[in-house]
Amino acid sequence: MQDSSQNERSKEMSLLEAVAVLALSWKLLVIVPFCVAIIAALASFVLPVKYETTTLVQVDIHGRPDVMLDSFIAAVAETPHLSERLGPDDRAVRKHLVRDLLLVPLDGRGRMQISYRNSNAADAAAVMAVVVAEFSKLMDENNLKSAEEQAKIESLRFSVSVLEQTATELQARLASDYDLPADQAAYERLAVTLVAVTTDLQARRDYLATLETAYTRYEITRPASTPRPVREGGPMILAGLWGVIAFIATTAFVLLRAAIDNALKDPRSAATLERIAGAFRFRARSRS
Repeated sequence: MQDSSQNERSKEMSLLEAVAVLALSWKLLVIVPFCVAIIAALASFVLPVKYETTTLVQVDIHGRPDVMLDSFIAAVAETPHLSERLGPDDRAVRKHLVRDLLLVPLDGRGRMQISYRNSNAADAAAVMAVVVAEFSKLMDENNLKSAEEQAKIESLRFSVSVLEQTATELQARLASDYDLPADQAAYERLAVTLVAVTTDLQARRDYLATLETAYTRYEITRPASTPRPVREGGPMILAGLWGVIAFIATTAFVLLRAAIDNALKDPRSAATLERIAGAFRFRARSRS
């Protein structure tokens, strides 16, 4: 019990020592990350500027963006005057497009944003023009199918309205007075007919709802924008990121240095550190 309590106390002391070391080194923990953040913010202004152009489109909610993006990449790669400027070979062109050509869903109803970045504004506009042209082809093909779907939807709507009217009339006739059991057979026939009409009506309603949900006309809801300059990372983003990294690295350095200083005070730990240092020196000599 005494040993365990002493171990707990030693752990508490170790934690207190670590906090004390960090407190004593507060200047280092503040100055180093601050300087690194300032340097990162200044460096962001010399990073190469890229030009971004975007467009908004409406597609089928069941469509696959990856397949559509592949068709865009293939169309750009097969355009000679563009592929020559985007990369030395087809593989490099496709790698560049996979990185800088994005198709981002905006909601669950088929609205998507197509964006592209390039260090040259003219190339950005040219690539987006090819992408829009390829999307227009997909749009024409889909809208041709959509016209057929729309005709089917209109036909189903008409048949549903007829069946609804028929079901209403049958219900009215069944609600009228029948001389039972004399009219029992006629009553049963009307009831069977009503059940059949109602079943058919529900099936057509379900099919109509499915078609209406899947029906979407492809269209360009916003034309391609003029390429505008953007930076890969803003000054504040880079400053914050590198500031945090510098703070973590500085904290680790301060704690490691304090741990080594404490270990050197213990003869056994000092001997262990000396053996480790000797092993590193031996490896350095063997390599040289």
